[in-house]
Amino acid sequence: MTSTPQSTLRGWKEIAAHVGRDVRTVQRWEDRGLPVRRLPGAERGNVYALVSELDAWLHPPLEQQQTVQGSSGETLSILSVSEAAPDVAPVPTSILVASTPPSAGRSRSLYWLSAVSLAALLAIIVAVVALRLRERRSAQSYSGHTAEPAAHDLYLRGLYFCSKRNPEGLKLALKAFQKATQIDPSYGDAYTGLAQTYELLPEYTDTKVAQAFPQALTAARRAVQLSPNSADAHRVLGFGLFYWEWKTDLAEKEFRLAESLDPKNSETFHWHADALLTLRRMPEAGQLIAHARELDPNSSSILADQALIESIGSSDITLVVRQLQELQAAEPQLSSPSRYLSDIFFDHRLYSLYVQSLETTASRFHAPMDTTLSTVASNGWSNHSETQLLKALQAYREGQPDASAGTEVPLALICFRLGDTSAGVKALERAYALNDFRVISELLAPAVPTLTSVPAFQQMRSTLLERMRATS
Repeated sequence: MTSTPQSTLRGWKEIAAHVGRDVRTVQRWEDRGLPVRRLPGAERGNVYALVSELDAWLHPPLEQQQTVQGSSGETLSILSVSEAAPDVAPVPTSILVASTPPSAGRSRSLYWLSAVSLAALLAIIVAVVALRLRERRSAQSYSGHTAEPAAHDLYLRGLYFCSKRNPEGLKLALKAFQKATQIDPSYGDAYTGLAQTYELLPEYTDTKVAQAFPQALTAARRAVQLSPNSADAHRVLGFGLFYWEWKTDLAEKEFRLAESLDPKNSETFHWHADALLTLRRMPEAGQLIAHARELDPNSSSILADQALIESIGSSDITLVVRQLQELQAAEPQLSSPSRYLSDIFFDHRLYSLYVQSLETTASRFHAPMDTTLSTVASNGWSNHSETQLLKALQAYREGQPDASAGTEVPLALICFRLGDTSAGVKALERAYALNDFRVISELLAPAVPTLTSVPAFQQMRSTLLERMRATS
């Protein structure tokens, strides 16, 4: 048997990992012309593929301008992706139905521990790598609407670019999905893809949450309107309702509807579990993340998040730490295990391990904020003094110029640990005013039980509960 070159992917698992889809999906794609090969005499499962051929099949060039026929018969020109376009282009004003709450925090995150650092915030962001758009096998949407061929082609390209999870890929995905909706305004799946891309922009680009999330909700509501039987559409709507508008009751209805529409979709159960983690409904979160793992046992993100959920409220973190360290070794490019370990060590006051974990994260991923935080913590812990470490972290948080960058909740938790309740509550108030959803966990399950008797804390909690119970 002749050996294959380094640019060859062996077996369905490697092929699926390369294109960012599950094995069953890429096996279906073979019927649509996916360029897979078989060695002489090999059975169906014994396949390989050339990376160059896969990439060429997945994303043919968009450089040239295309002229297509719109759904109403008009001729439309599709701009080249290299042409100038804003990083965040608006959804057509005809579908602007979402209200815009006050300004929000710089970053969205899916998980929050009771003693979080900015590195943990970045961990949460990178954990969103688990989000991936599900490929529709044909151009027929959940509504029964058959998409314009050009729109469907752009939709598939959008899925590919979005799966790359980098700034340039997301910008190309955004343009592809926008063009798909312009060509075929009744194509619900394209709006679902558009919504998810907007939700990812703050994670990987300079786009502010306050810019992207209203657009995401608008697109998600349009997707549900066009494709009411689409689990993906209801899932992205639930996400926006939860993390942007804090309408948690309505968001849960959307998650549950998505679960009933597609009971085998691991993403929905994963997202629902993350939401319940934020609400500190730990037994339910544990059940949902375990079910998500049963549906997708190969997901590194689900495995990491399950360990995180199991660590909340646990006095024995030995098994959780071992699981995350194993995942850290097996998936060196996945940052969430490293960042979760930092959070867990800080939460349990294991400061030497906390500092070591920050150093590992900084050396592995080279993010400037990681490096700065690691240096601050290392210097603060030089005398092995908790107070000295906390004061160093407090000064670092207070010195960050952009208050919308997610500094207020970590600062509040540091203040509480230092015994400065007044400063901690003021930091939570600033986080609430910024619409930083991470304040939800601290209001529902405060780090300091006596906070429930502080008037300012009581007022924030009361207002939060009203928002959570909103019915429209």
